Amino acid sequence: LKLPSPIPQRALACRSRSPFSCGPIAMAALPKAFETIQKGLAEWNAAAVKRHQAIEEASSGEGDLVALEKQHSLTGTDDPLELAQFACAVAEKDEQHIKALQKKAITSKAEVESFASSEKQAVAGYVKSDKGLDLPKLAQDLKQVTDQGTEKVKAASAQLGEISSQDKAQRKSQGEILSSKFSSEQMGRMDDTQRVKEHKKLHLERIEKRQDVAAGVAATLCGDGMWKDTICSALKHQEAIAKVLASTDSLNQKSLDASQGNRDMEAIVEALEDAKASDEQKLLQCELHHDTLVRQKEDSGLSLAANLNQLQAILQQSQEQEKVHCDLNTKVLASRIQMARLKGNSKKTSERLSSAKKCLEPSKVDGEIWRTAAESHRDALRELIGEEVENNKERVKGALQAADFNIELSRTLINKVKEEISAEHAHVAGKLENCKAKLEEYQEAMESEDIDDPILVQGNIAQVETEQKSLGDQLDKCNKMRERLETGLKAAEDQSGALAALQTSLGCMPMDATERDCARDPADDCYEKFTLWGKGSANSAARRRGSPAACASSGALALSHADIARMVKREARQMFDQWRADLMFRPGSPSSSAAVSDVRDYVFPPETEVFSMATAADPPRQGQKQ
Repeated sequence: LKLPSPIPQRALACRSRSPFSCGPIAMAALPKAFETIQKGLAEWNAAAVKRHQAIEEASSGEGDLVALEKQHSLTGTDDPLELAQFACAVAEKDEQHIKALQKKAITSKAEVESFASSEKQAVAGYVKSDKGLDLPKLAQDLKQVTDQGTEKVKAASAQLGEISSQDKAQRKSQGEILSSKFSSEQMGRMDDTQRVKEHKKLHLERIEKRQDVAAGVAATLCGDGMWKDTICSALKHQEAIAKVLASTDSLNQKSLDASQGNRDMEAIVEALEDAKASDEQKLLQCELHHDTLVRQKEDSGLSLAANLNQLQAILQQSQEQEKVHCDLNTKVLASRIQMARLKGNSKKTSERLSSAKKCLEPSKVDGEIWRTAAESHRDALRELIGEEVENNKERVKGALQAADFNIELSRTLINKVKEEISAEHAHVAGKLENCKAKLEEYQEAMESEDIDDPILVQGNIAQVETEQKSLGDQLDKCNKMRERLETGLKAAEDQSGALAALQTSLGCMPMDATERDCARDPADDCYEKFTLWGKGSANSAARRRGSPAACASSGALALSHADIARMVKREARQMFDQWRADLMFRPGSPSSSAAVSDVRDYVFPPETEVFSMATAADPPRQGQKQ
C-alpha cells in the first residue's frame, strides 16, 4: 500500500508552542495517514487516537503524571517516565514546628521553675523537721543517762568496798559498817556473834545490791526508748533529701531537652535549605533532561514521518516507532509538568525557609533560657541538698556516738557482773559439796553404836542442813541473776546491731577500738573489782580423815568398841570446848553458825578471821590429851 501523498515530516516533528501539547497538525496528520493505508488498521488507529486523546487530557491544566504513566507502553515498570531522579525534595517540618518547639521551651521553663521551687520547699521542710528533732539535746540526754548510771554503780561499788576493799583507807571497821544500819542502842544489845552475823549479812546485801544496780543500769543504757525513734526519724529525713537529690536528674534531662530543641530548630531550617537547594538543582537537571527528550522526540517524529512514507514495507516497524514516539511525548509532557511542580515547590520552600529563619533566633533564645534555668536550678538544688546532708550527719553523729557509748558501757558492766556471779556460783557449789561431805560424816557418826553424845552430833547436823538450805537459796539467786544478765546482754547486742544499721544508713562511722576502750573505762572505774570469794578450806576427804567417824571406822587402830566410844566422846567434847573458847576470847571471831562450816568462806578484811570445820578437825594442840 502506498500513501496518496507524502506526509509532511515537519508536521510530525512540530514542536508546539503550548507547554503540554505536541501540536494540532501532527495529531491530525497521523490518524488520517493510517485511515488511508488499510482498513485493517482501523482498530489500531482508533486505539492510537484514543491514546493520544488521553495523553492530551493528562497533560492539560497542572498535569497528571499518574495518567500519563498509564499511557506509556512500559506502564507498570519502575519509573517509565524517568522522573524518579527529579522528585521534589520534601521538608517535613517548617515554621509551625519551630514555633511549637519555642512554645515547648517557654512552657518547660515554667515547669522547671515550679519543680525547683517545690523541691526547695520540700528540702526546707525536711531540714526544719530534722532540726526539730534536737539531736544535740538527745546526745546530751544519753550522756546524762550514762553519767547517772555510772554514778549509781560507783555508789554501790563504794559501799561494797567499805567491806571488801584491800585498801585500808577505803575499808571500814565492823562497827562502822553496822552503825550504817543499826543505832547505837541496837548495837549495844548485840554480842560478838550477832555482830559477825549481821556483818556478813550486810556484806551479802551489798554484793547483791551492786550486782542488781549494775544489771539495772546496763538495761537502761542499752535501751532504745530514748534514741531509736529520733534517729530513725533523722534517717527518714536523710532518705527523703536523697530522693530529692535523685530527682534533680530530671532537671539535667530538661537541660538536655532544651539543647536538643535548639538543635531541632536549626535542623528544620537546614532541612528547608537543603530541600530548596535540591529542588533548584533538580530543576536545572530536569530542564536539561527535557531538552534532550524534545530533541529525541523531534528525531522520532522525523523517523516516524519517513516510516509512514514507507508504511507498506515497514508497517510493523512504524507501529513500534510510533509507540516509542508516543512514549517520548508522554515523557516530554511529564517533564514539563514536573518542572512546573519543582518551580512551585521551590517557591513554597523559599517562603517557608524565610519564615523559619525569622522565628529561629527568638526561639533559640527561649530554648537557651530554658536550658540555663534548668541547669541553674539543678546546681542550686544539688548544692543545697549536699549541705543539708552533711549538716544532718553532724547533728545525728553526737547522738549515735552517745548511744553506742552507752551500749558498750552496758555490755562491759554486764560482763563484769557475769564474771562475779560465775565466781560466786562456783564458790557456792563447792561449799554445797563440802556440806554434803560433812552430812555424810555426821551420819556415819550417828550410825555408830558406841557414840556417847548423839545430841551434839544431831545439833551439828541441824546446823549443816540449815546452812545447806541457805547455800541453795544463794545458788538460786545466782542462777536468776545469770538469766537476767543474759537477757540484758542479748538486749545490748540487739540494740548494738540496730544502731550499727542506722550508722550505716546515715553514713556515720562506728566506734573504733580506742573509743570502745574509752567506753569501758567508766565501767572499770564505777564497778571496782574485789576478791569476794575465797578458795575454801581443806577438802572433804581431809576432813573425813580427821573426823570422829573416820577415826571410829578406821581399821588401822586395834581398839575395842569401848575404847572407840570413849575416844569419840572425848574428841567431840574437846572440839566443843575449843570452839567455845575461841568464840569467847578471840576478837572478831565468827558466829556459831559459821563455826560448823566454812561454806561461806568470804574474803573479809585482815582483822576478821573465818572459822571453819577444818579447825575443829585439826589434830589436838600440844599439851592437850589424846
